[in-house]
Amino acid sequence: NLDPSVQWSVGSFTVSDDWPIEDALPGRVWELESLGDPGFPDGTHLLQVIKTSGGNGQQLTVEVRRA
Repeated sequence: NLDPSVQWSVGSFTVSDDWPIEDALPGRVWELESLGDPGFPDGTHLLQVIKTSGGNGQQLTVEVRRA
């Protein structure tokens, strides 16, 4: 109850030369900076990828939680 788990869905992750598919695999840790976004509190957040889904294209849906 003191530190509840927070989980977010990232609507779209685009695989590219700058962002390889390995960055979206479960277990990876992201450092996300947010400012003024209604869905993420302001600040820097360490997030761990817990689920990745998508087809054979370059668009993936990723779920993350606090690392």
